Amino acid sequence: MCYVALCCLKGCDLLKRIIAMFLSTMLILMMSAFAFAAVDSDEYEVVITAPEEDEPLALVNEDDKFFVTGYIMANDDDIIEWIELRIGNETLAFDEDDDEFDDIIGEWDDDKFSFKFVVSPDDFDIEDDEDGEYDFQVSADVNTDKDSNIEQELTSDEKTIDMEFDHTADYALWITSPDDGDDIMTDSWGKDVTIKGWIQADEGDMLESLRIEIEHLDGDADEVINIIDASDDSVMMSNEKFEFEADWDLSEEGDFEITVFARIDVDEDVDDEVLRDEVTVEVIYDEDYDDDEDEDDDDKDEAMDNHPAAPAIANKLLKDWGYANRYRGTNLISEVAKFMGPNTDFDGESKLDAEDYEDAIEAFLKDRIDELDDMDVPAAPGNSANKGNGKDKDKGK
Repeated sequence: MCYVALCCLKGCDLLKRIIAMFLSTMLILMMSAFAFAAVDSDEYEVVITAPEEDEPLALVNEDDKFFVTGYIMANDDDIIEWIELRIGNETLAFDEDDDEFDDIIGEWDDDKFSFKFVVSPDDFDIEDDEDGEYDFQVSADVNTDKDSNIEQELTSDEKTIDMEFDHTADYALWITSPDDGDDIMTDSWGKDVTIKGWIQADEGDMLESLRIEIEHLDGDADEVINIIDASDDSVMMSNEKFEFEADWDLSEEGDFEITVFARIDVDEDVDDEVLRDEVTVEVIYDEDYDDDEDEDDDDKDEAMDNHPAAPAIANKLLKDWGYANRYRGTNLISEVAKFMGPNTDFDGESKLDAEDYEDAIEAFLKDRIDELDDMDVPAAPGNSANKGNGKDKDKGK
Protein backbone atom coordinates (compact mmCIF):
# COMPACT_ATOMS: atom_id res chain seq x y z
CA MET A 1 0.00 0.00 0.00
CA CYS A 2 2.80 2.38 0.93
CA TYR A 3 4.62 1.42 -2.26
CA VAL A 4 1.59 2.31 -4.39
CA ALA A 5 1.14 5.63 -2.61
CA LEU A 6 4.83 6.41 -3.13
CA CYS A 7 4.51 5.70 -6.88
CA CYS A 8 1.47 7.96 -7.08
CA LEU A 9 3.39 10.78 -5.40
CA LYS A 10 6.33 10.36 -7.80
CA GLY A 11 3.91 10.33 -10.75
CA CYS A 12 2.34 13.59 -9.55
CA ASP A 13 5.78 15.21 -9.25
CA LEU A 14 6.66 14.14 -12.79
CA LEU A 15 3.35 15.44 -14.11
CA LYS A 16 3.92 18.78 -12.35
CA ARG A 17 7.35 19.05 -13.94
CA ILE A 18 5.97 18.32 -17.41
CA ILE A 19 3.24 20.93 -16.96
CA ALA A 20 5.78 23.49 -15.69
CA MET A 21 8.05 22.86 -18.68
CA PHE A 22 5.10 23.16 -21.06
CA LEU A 23 3.99 26.47 -19.54
CA SER A 24 7.57 27.83 -19.65
CA THR A 25 7.88 26.91 -23.31
CA MET A 26 4.56 28.55 -24.15
CA LEU A 27 5.60 31.70 -22.27
CA ILE A 28 8.86 31.88 -24.20
CA LEU A 29 7.03 31.41 -27.52
CA MET A 30 4.51 34.11 -26.61
CA MET A 31 7.27 36.53 -25.63
CA SER A 32 9.10 35.79 -28.88
CA ALA A 33 5.94 36.43 -30.85
CA PHE A 34 5.50 39.78 -29.14
CA ALA A 35 9.16 40.63 -29.75
CA PHE A 36 8.94 39.94 -33.48
CA ALA A 37 5.53 41.54 -33.91
CA ALA A 38 6.28 44.88 -32.35
CA VAL A 39 3.94 46.79 -34.68
CA ASP A 40 0.25 46.17 -34.06
CA SER A 41 -2.41 46.39 -36.76
CA ASP A 42 -3.37 49.91 -35.73
CA GLU A 43 0.24 51.13 -35.77
CA TYR A 44 1.04 50.69 -39.47
CA GLU A 45 1.74 54.07 -41.00
CA VAL A 46 3.71 55.97 -43.65
CA VAL A 47 5.64 59.06 -42.55
CA ILE A 48 7.18 61.60 -44.96
CA THR A 49 10.24 63.17 -43.33
CA ALA A 50 11.53 65.29 -46.26
CA PRO A 51 10.90 67.69 -47.82
CA GLU A 52 9.55 69.69 -44.88
CA GLU A 53 6.38 71.74 -44.97
CA ASP A 54 7.82 74.77 -43.19
CA GLU A 55 10.58 75.38 -45.81
CA PRO A 56 10.18 76.02 -49.56
CA LEU A 57 11.56 73.34 -51.89
CA ALA A 58 14.10 75.45 -53.82
CA LEU A 59 14.72 74.11 -57.34
CA VAL A 60 16.84 75.27 -60.26
CA ASN A 61 14.42 74.12 -62.99
CA GLU A 62 11.98 71.31 -63.84
CA ASP A 63 14.88 68.83 -64.29
CA ASP A 64 16.39 69.52 -60.86
CA LYS A 65 16.50 66.33 -58.78
CA PHE A 66 15.25 66.26 -55.18
CA PHE A 67 14.53 63.60 -52.53
CA VAL A 68 11.27 62.49 -50.96
CA THR A 69 12.22 60.38 -47.94
CA GLY A 70 10.54 58.78 -44.95
CA TYR A 71 9.61 55.42 -43.46
CA ILE A 72 6.88 52.77 -43.23
CA MET A 73 6.08 51.37 -39.77
CA ALA A 74 5.92 47.57 -40.13
CA ASN A 75 7.32 44.30 -38.82
CA ASP A 76 10.44 42.72 -40.25
CA ASP A 77 8.55 39.74 -41.74
CA ASP A 78 6.02 42.00 -43.48
CA ILE A 79 6.28 42.54 -47.22
CA ILE A 80 5.94 45.93 -48.92
CA GLU A 81 4.08 44.98 -52.11
CA TRP A 82 3.97 48.41 -53.71
CA ILE A 83 4.66 52.06 -52.97
CA GLU A 84 3.65 55.18 -54.85
CA LEU A 85 4.37 58.91 -54.78
CA ARG A 86 1.80 61.42 -55.92
CA ILE A 87 2.66 65.09 -56.46
CA GLY A 88 -0.14 67.28 -57.71
CA ASN A 89 -2.21 65.24 -60.14
CA GLU A 90 0.49 62.80 -61.27
CA THR A 91 1.58 59.54 -59.61
CA LEU A 92 4.68 57.34 -59.81
CA ALA A 93 3.96 53.78 -58.65
CA PHE A 94 6.39 50.91 -58.09
CA ASP A 95 5.78 47.31 -57.08
CA GLU A 96 8.21 44.65 -55.89
CA ASP A 97 8.81 43.38 -59.44
CA ASP A 98 10.09 46.76 -60.70
CA ASP A 99 13.84 47.28 -61.05
CA GLU A 100 13.69 50.59 -59.15
CA PHE A 101 11.80 49.11 -56.20
CA ASP A 102 14.89 47.95 -54.25
CA ASP A 103 16.49 51.38 -54.70
CA ILE A 104 13.42 53.04 -53.15
CA ILE A 105 12.69 50.68 -50.23
CA GLY A 106 15.51 50.27 -47.71
CA GLU A 107 16.28 47.49 -45.22
CA TRP A 108 14.01 46.98 -42.20
CA ASP A 109 15.42 48.52 -39.02
CA ASP A 110 13.88 49.50 -35.69
CA ASP A 111 10.26 48.68 -36.74
CA LYS A 112 10.63 50.65 -39.99
CA PHE A 113 11.25 50.25 -43.71
CA SER A 114 12.89 53.44 -45.00
CA PHE A 115 12.06 54.82 -48.44
CA LYS A 116 13.75 57.33 -50.73
CA PHE A 117 12.43 58.66 -54.05
CA VAL A 118 14.83 60.59 -56.31
CA VAL A 119 12.60 62.61 -58.63
CA SER A 120 12.28 65.90 -60.51
CA PRO A 121 9.28 68.20 -61.18
CA ASP A 122 9.33 67.04 -64.80
CA ASP A 123 8.43 63.51 -63.61
CA PHE A 124 5.09 64.98 -62.53
CA ASP A 125 4.57 67.28 -65.57
CA ILE A 126 5.42 70.38 -63.52
CA GLU A 127 7.20 73.16 -65.46
CA ASP A 128 9.69 75.62 -64.00
CA ASP A 129 7.22 78.52 -64.35
CA GLU A 130 4.65 76.78 -62.16
CA ASP A 131 5.74 77.86 -58.67
CA GLY A 132 3.29 77.18 -55.88
CA GLU A 133 1.99 74.70 -53.34
CA TYR A 134 1.66 71.02 -54.24
CA ASP A 135 0.23 68.08 -52.31
CA PHE A 136 2.79 65.31 -51.77
CA GLN A 137 1.36 61.90 -50.88
CA VAL A 138 3.22 58.61 -50.30
CA SER A 139 1.13 55.42 -50.08
CA ALA A 140 2.23 51.83 -49.43
CA ASP A 141 0.59 48.41 -49.39
CA VAL A 142 1.92 46.06 -46.68
CA ASN A 143 1.34 42.30 -46.78
CA THR A 144 1.27 41.24 -43.11
CA ASP A 145 0.62 37.50 -43.76
CA LYS A 146 -0.42 36.82 -40.15
CA ASP A 147 -1.39 33.25 -39.21
CA SER A 148 -1.27 32.29 -42.91
CA ASN A 149 -4.26 34.58 -43.52
CA ILE A 150 -2.97 37.28 -45.81
CA GLU A 151 -3.99 40.72 -44.63
CA GLN A 152 -3.27 43.99 -46.39
CA GLU A 153 -2.43 47.22 -44.57
CA LEU A 154 -2.88 50.20 -46.90
CA THR A 155 -1.41 53.34 -45.38
CA SER A 156 -0.34 56.79 -46.56
CA ASP A 157 0.91 60.22 -45.52
CA GLU A 158 0.39 63.62 -47.13
CA LYS A 159 2.14 67.00 -46.97
CA THR A 160 1.74 70.31 -48.74
CA ILE A 161 5.05 71.59 -50.12
CA ASP A 162 5.79 74.99 -51.62
CA MET A 163 7.92 74.64 -54.80
CA GLU A 164 10.09 77.60 -55.80
CA PHE A 165 12.00 77.62 -59.11
CA ASP A 166 14.95 79.63 -60.49
CA HIS A 167 16.99 78.78 -57.40
CA THR A 168 20.75 79.41 -57.66
CA ALA A 169 22.67 76.56 -56.08
CA ASP A 170 25.63 77.33 -53.84
CA TYR A 171 28.67 75.28 -54.89
CA ALA A 172 31.75 75.21 -52.71
CA LEU A 173 34.79 73.09 -51.83
CA TRP A 174 36.86 73.72 -48.72
CA ILE A 175 39.98 72.06 -47.30
CA THR A 176 39.56 72.13 -43.53
CA SER A 177 42.80 70.35 -42.57
CA PRO A 178 45.65 71.08 -42.80
CA ASP A 179 45.30 74.87 -42.74
CA ASP A 180 47.00 77.07 -45.29
CA GLY A 181 50.51 77.96 -44.08
CA ASP A 182 50.69 75.13 -41.51
CA ASP A 183 54.04 73.66 -40.45
CA ILE A 184 53.72 69.88 -40.31
CA MET A 185 56.30 68.52 -37.88
CA THR A 186 57.32 64.87 -37.94
CA ASP A 187 59.96 62.82 -36.14
CA SER A 188 59.83 59.90 -38.60
CA TRP A 189 58.90 59.29 -42.23
CA GLY A 190 55.95 57.16 -43.21
CA LYS A 191 53.55 58.86 -40.82
CA ASP A 192 50.16 59.81 -42.21
CA VAL A 193 48.69 63.29 -42.31
CA THR A 194 44.93 63.33 -42.84
CA ILE A 195 43.65 65.75 -45.46
CA LYS A 196 40.04 66.71 -44.70
CA GLY A 197 37.41 68.90 -46.29
CA TRP A 198 33.84 69.23 -47.51
CA ILE A 199 31.89 69.85 -50.72
CA GLN A 200 28.57 71.63 -51.03
CA ALA A 201 26.27 71.17 -54.02
CA ASP A 202 22.61 70.98 -54.96
CA GLU A 203 20.49 68.02 -53.89
CA GLY A 204 20.41 65.38 -56.62
CA ASP A 205 23.67 66.49 -58.29
CA MET A 206 26.23 63.73 -58.94
CA LEU A 207 29.77 64.04 -57.58
CA GLU A 208 31.60 62.29 -60.44
CA SER A 209 35.23 62.76 -59.49
CA LEU A 210 37.23 63.84 -56.46
CA ARG A 211 41.02 63.86 -56.36
CA ILE A 212 43.84 65.38 -54.36
CA GLU A 213 47.05 66.53 -56.04
CA ILE A 214 50.08 67.10 -53.79
CA GLU A 215 52.92 69.03 -55.47
CA HIS A 216 56.39 69.16 -53.89
CA LEU A 217 57.34 72.75 -54.72
CA ASP A 218 61.09 72.18 -54.29
CA GLY A 219 61.44 68.45 -54.96
CA ASP A 220 59.92 65.39 -56.64
CA ALA A 221 57.68 63.86 -53.97
CA ASP A 222 54.48 64.59 -55.96
CA GLU A 223 51.43 62.44 -55.34
CA VAL A 224 47.87 62.01 -56.63
CA ILE A 225 45.14 60.55 -54.41
CA ASN A 226 41.92 59.56 -56.20
CA ILE A 227 38.96 59.42 -53.82
CA ILE A 228 36.27 59.14 -56.52
CA ASP A 229 37.50 58.32 -60.03
CA ALA A 230 34.96 56.03 -61.69
CA SER A 231 31.31 56.28 -62.65
CA ASP A 232 30.31 53.46 -60.30
CA ASP A 233 31.83 55.42 -57.39
CA SER A 234 29.77 58.55 -58.08
CA VAL A 235 27.96 60.04 -55.12
CA MET A 236 24.52 61.63 -55.26
CA MET A 237 24.67 64.86 -53.31
CA SER A 238 22.15 65.99 -50.74
CA ASN A 239 21.69 69.43 -49.23
CA GLU A 240 24.10 68.40 -46.50
CA LYS A 241 27.83 68.98 -46.97
CA PHE A 242 29.72 65.97 -48.32
CA GLU A 243 32.75 65.40 -46.10
CA PHE A 244 35.91 63.70 -47.37
CA GLU A 245 39.28 62.68 -46.00
CA ALA A 246 42.41 60.90 -47.24
CA ASP A 247 45.76 59.91 -45.74
CA TRP A 248 48.98 61.44 -47.09
CA ASP A 249 52.20 59.52 -46.34
CA LEU A 250 54.97 61.93 -45.42
CA SER A 251 58.26 61.05 -47.13
CA GLU A 252 60.22 64.29 -47.67
CA GLU A 253 60.77 67.72 -46.20
CA GLY A 254 59.85 70.91 -48.02
CA ASP A 255 56.98 73.08 -49.17
CA PHE A 256 53.95 71.33 -50.62
CA GLU A 257 50.84 72.62 -52.37
CA ILE A 258 47.75 70.48 -51.71
CA THR A 259 44.98 70.96 -54.28
CA VAL A 260 41.59 69.24 -54.20
CA PHE A 261 39.52 69.02 -57.40
CA ALA A 262 35.86 67.99 -57.67
CA ARG A 263 33.68 67.60 -60.76
CA ILE A 264 29.90 67.70 -60.29
CA ASP A 265 27.33 66.69 -62.90
CA VAL A 266 24.50 69.18 -62.41
CA ASP A 267 22.12 67.95 -65.15
CA GLU A 268 22.06 67.29 -68.89
CA ASP A 269 21.38 70.90 -69.89
CA VAL A 270 24.00 72.54 -67.65
CA ASP A 271 27.79 72.34 -67.82
CA ASP A 272 29.56 70.35 -65.13
CA GLU A 273 30.56 72.33 -62.05
CA VAL A 274 34.34 72.10 -61.40
CA LEU A 275 35.44 73.04 -57.89
CA ARG A 276 38.91 73.40 -56.37
CA ASP A 277 40.68 74.59 -53.27
CA GLU A 278 44.35 74.61 -52.34
CA VAL A 279 46.59 75.12 -49.33
CA THR A 280 50.37 75.36 -48.99
CA VAL A 281 52.14 73.65 -46.09
CA GLU A 282 55.72 72.98 -45.03
CA VAL A 283 56.83 69.53 -43.89
CA ILE A 284 59.63 69.74 -41.33
CA TYR A 285 61.57 66.70 -40.17
CA ASP A 286 63.05 66.73 -36.69
CA GLU A 287 63.94 63.39 -35.15
CA ASP A 288 63.78 64.83 -31.62
CA TYR A 289 60.34 66.40 -32.02
CA ASP A 290 57.84 65.09 -29.48
CA ASP A 291 54.40 65.21 -31.06
CA ASP A 292 52.69 64.77 -27.68
CA GLU A 293 54.59 67.47 -25.80
CA ASP A 294 55.65 69.83 -28.62
CA GLU A 295 59.20 69.60 -27.27
CA ASP A 296 62.48 69.52 -29.19
CA ASP A 297 65.98 68.62 -28.07
CA ASP A 298 68.26 70.58 -30.43
CA ASP A 299 71.44 69.17 -28.87
CA LYS A 300 71.07 65.96 -30.90
CA ASP A 301 70.39 67.65 -34.23
CA GLU A 302 73.72 69.10 -35.29
CA ALA A 303 75.49 65.81 -36.07
CA MET A 304 72.58 64.69 -38.27
CA ASP A 305 71.86 67.89 -40.19
CA ASN A 306 74.26 67.30 -43.09
CA HIS A 307 73.25 63.68 -43.66
CA PRO A 308 70.13 63.13 -45.82
CA ALA A 309 67.55 60.64 -44.61
CA ALA A 310 66.52 57.51 -46.51
CA PRO A 311 63.66 59.04 -48.58
CA ALA A 312 65.95 61.72 -50.02
CA ILE A 313 68.59 59.12 -50.93
CA ALA A 314 65.95 56.83 -52.43
CA ASN A 315 64.64 59.72 -54.55
CA LYS A 316 68.18 60.39 -55.88
CA LEU A 317 68.76 56.70 -56.68
CA LEU A 318 65.48 56.37 -58.55
CA LYS A 319 66.30 59.49 -60.59
CA ASP A 320 69.72 58.09 -61.47
CA TRP A 321 68.09 54.82 -62.61
CA GLY A 322 65.39 56.59 -64.63
CA TYR A 323 62.49 55.57 -62.43
CA ALA A 324 59.60 57.69 -61.13
CA ASN A 325 58.87 57.65 -57.40
CA ARG A 326 55.65 55.72 -58.06
CA TYR A 327 56.38 52.45 -59.86
CA ARG A 328 53.65 50.08 -61.06
CA GLY A 329 51.11 51.58 -58.68
CA THR A 330 53.44 51.62 -55.63
CA ASN A 331 54.99 54.70 -54.01
CA LEU A 332 58.58 53.55 -53.49
CA ILE A 333 59.59 56.66 -51.52
CA SER A 334 56.76 56.02 -49.08
CA GLU A 335 57.81 52.37 -48.69
CA VAL A 336 61.39 53.42 -47.95
CA ALA A 337 60.11 55.91 -45.37
CA LYS A 338 57.98 53.27 -43.65
CA PHE A 339 60.92 50.83 -43.53
CA MET A 340 63.10 53.27 -41.57
CA GLY A 341 63.84 52.48 -37.97
CA PRO A 342 64.51 54.70 -34.95
CA ASN A 343 66.55 57.87 -35.58
CA THR A 344 66.15 57.35 -39.36
CA ASP A 345 68.23 54.14 -39.29
CA PHE A 346 67.67 51.95 -42.33
CA ASP A 347 67.95 48.19 -42.08
CA GLY A 348 70.16 48.67 -39.03
CA GLU A 349 72.48 51.22 -40.68
CA SER A 350 72.84 54.74 -39.31
CA LYS A 351 72.75 57.61 -41.78
CA LEU A 352 76.01 58.83 -40.22
CA ASP A 353 77.60 55.82 -41.98
CA ALA A 354 76.74 57.30 -45.36
CA GLU A 355 78.09 54.56 -47.63
CA ASP A 356 76.55 51.61 -45.78
CA TYR A 357 73.34 53.58 -45.36
CA GLU A 358 73.02 54.18 -49.12
CA ASP A 359 73.92 50.56 -49.92
CA ALA A 360 71.10 49.33 -47.67
CA ILE A 361 68.58 51.66 -49.37
CA GLU A 362 69.80 50.63 -52.83
CA ALA A 363 69.41 46.93 -51.99
CA PHE A 364 65.90 47.54 -50.64
CA LEU A 365 64.80 49.42 -53.78
CA LYS A 366 66.21 46.81 -56.17
CA ASP A 367 64.50 43.98 -54.31
CA ARG A 368 61.21 45.88 -54.19
CA ILE A 369 61.27 46.71 -57.91
CA ASP A 370 62.03 43.07 -58.76
CA GLU A 371 59.07 41.97 -56.61
CA LEU A 372 56.74 44.39 -58.40
CA ASP A 373 57.97 43.17 -61.79
CA ASP A 374 57.37 39.55 -60.80
CA MET A 375 53.84 40.40 -59.62
CA ASP A 376 53.09 41.80 -63.09
CA VAL A 377 50.87 44.51 -61.55
CA PRO A 378 49.43 46.90 -64.17
CA ALA A 379 50.19 50.58 -63.82
CA ALA A 380 47.62 52.58 -61.87
CA PRO A 381 45.12 54.17 -64.30
CA GLY A 382 45.42 57.87 -64.99
CA ASN A 383 48.78 58.27 -63.25
CA SER A 384 51.31 59.58 -65.77
CA ALA A 385 54.15 58.86 -63.36
CA ASN A 386 53.80 55.17 -64.18
CA LYS A 387 54.17 55.54 -67.92
CA GLY A 388 57.38 54.25 -69.45
CA ASN A 389 58.52 52.35 -66.36
CA GLY A 390 59.25 49.10 -68.13
CA LYS A 391 61.32 46.11 -67.05
CA ASP A 392 64.30 47.13 -69.16
CA LYS A 393 65.36 49.95 -66.85
CA ASP A 394 68.95 49.83 -65.66
CA LYS A 395 68.89 49.60 -61.84
CA GLY A 396 72.29 51.05 -61.02
CA LYS A 397 74.21 48.93 -63.54
